Amino acid sequence: MALAAGIKNAIRTGGADLRELHVFADNQTALRNIVEPGCYSGQMFTLSVIKDLRKFLCESPEHSITLHWCPAHVGVPQNEFVDQLAKSGLKRRSPDYRSFAFAAQMSTANMYQAWRAAPGNMGKNWLCPAGGFPLSHTVKSPLIANFGKLAASITARITRVVTGHLPIGEFRQKFNFDGPKKCLCGQPLETRNHMLFDCPIWKMREPDFTKEWLTTTATPKQFIRAVANFLSAHPLAGSFEMADAYKASEEENQTLHWISVGIFS
Repeated sequence: MALAAGIKNAIRTGGADLRELHVFADNQTALRNIVEPGCYSGQMFTLSVIKDLRKFLCESPEHSITLHWCPAHVGVPQNEFVDQLAKSGLKRRSPDYRSFAFAAQMSTANMYQAWRAAPGNMGKNWLCPAGGFPLSHTVKSPLIANFGKLAASITARITRVVTGHLPIGEFRQKFNFDGPKKCLCGQPLETRNHMLFDCPIWKMREPDFTKEWLTTTATPKQFIRAVANFLSAHPLAGSFEMADAYKASEEENQTLHWISVGIFS
């Protein structure tokens, strides 16, 4: 689009004195699109330039346009000259106006900067790598799923691990939900950290699978992969199936307890 804008500006400012138009660019695809337009982003803008070029060429048989492909910025005098012009332009005062595209880009950049500057945006009780997870306003699929091809069930369980919204005792106690609070191993309160790093029931862990490594050293991709490996090795860890079975077991034991009390009382 920058090349197309430059051509339109050259034709407009050249006026009646313009006879020959030379276009220099290091982007071969951009030059090809001027003469062989196809379906791509910014196509309408390129077609508008082609219309201007056609009009320019039809005005006089003396009018011509030459496309020059410069494979690199170094060693090509014309390209070096353009580079110098661009650098000198940067030293001048910036214009008072801003294009819509520039304003939108700056708005997005400022939003990301403000988001990252507020640690609370990652969740007060989230378990995540240092610096949190990278943000994107263009990604349509779940953020966690972008770190690898994961099954939907694993993605959902990783999300629960990260946010702490797991069907375990810690979550039930925090929100005053019914159900067992202790762990099957005997731990008085089944917490996320206990389930991931300490519980002897879920013992198939990688050597470096520790909270310290996950939250201080691991990259976002390493974090997701490590948690995914743990959950894949323990399909019932932090699952609703495990929670339902545990709850049913507790209810059965409680029923047996009251039956025994009734028999021996």
